[in-house]
Amino acid sequence: MSTPNKEEVRWFLEDGQKLIRFAVFAADKIEANGAYLLARRSQFVGGERFVAGDLKKLKERLETEGSPHAKEFDPVMAVLCESYVRLGFKNNPNLYPKWFAPVVRPLFETQVHFYRALLKARGHNEAYLAGFMTDIKFPGVKAEDIERWELKRGNSNDDIVLVPANHAYAAIEIVRFFGSPEHIHMDTAGLIRRFIPKTKEAEYWHSERLSYLDRGMEPMLAALKKNDVTKRE
Repeated sequence: MSTPNKEEVRWFLEDGQKLIRFAVFAADKIEANGAYLLARRSQFVGGERFVAGDLKKLKERLETEGSPHAKEFDPVMAVLCESYVRLGFKNNPNLYPKWFAPVVRPLFETQVHFYRALLKARGHNEAYLAGFMTDIKFPGVKAEDIERWELKRGNSNDDIVLVPANHAYAAIEIVRFFGSPEHIHMDTAGLIRRFIPKTKEAEYWHSERLSYLDRGMEPMLAALKKNDVTKRE
C-alpha cells in the first residue's frame, strides 16, 4: 500500500472525518429500524433477556408476587413492551433530521407493522400495553414517560384491527424462532440465513432481512440520491 500524500491526508482530516461520522450515524439508525431489527429484537429481548437476563428476573418477581400478569408475560409480550418504548419515544422517526426521513421512514413502517401484528395476535391495543408495562414496572422506562406518550400518541386501534390474521401468525413465528433458547447466543446474521419461513408474511419480512444483509447500504444511498439530501431544510 502506498503512503498517502499530503493532499490525501488533508482530505481525510477534513472531509474524511465527516464521511466516517455520517457512516456511523447512518449504520446506527438503519440497525435500529427495519426488518433486520425484527430478528435482533426477538433474539435479544424475547430470547437472551427473557431466558437469562433482567426480564427473567422480572418474570420471577411477578410469579413470586402472584401478579395476574405473570402468566401473560412471555417473550412475545417482552418484545411488544420493548417495541412500545422504542417506537414511541426512544427511537421515534421524528427525532431524526428531516433530510434523513426518506431513509428511515420505510424502515420504521416495517417495524410498526410488525409491532401491530403482534398486538393483533395477542388481541391487545397500545393503551392496554401501556397499562401492562406500568403495572409490571417494565425495566428501562418510567411510568411518567409512558403516561406522557399515551397523551400524545395517535389512536392506532383501527390500524391494529385491520392487520390480517396471517400477518399476526407470522409475527409470532418470528419471535418464537429467533427468541428460542437454542438461538439466543448465535450470530444474528447467520441465524437469519438459517430461518425457513412457514408463512407468506414471514417470508416477506425474511426477504427484507436478507436484502439488508446482501445489499447493505445500497437502498439507503438510493433513497438519499432520490430525495437530494444536499437540500436540507
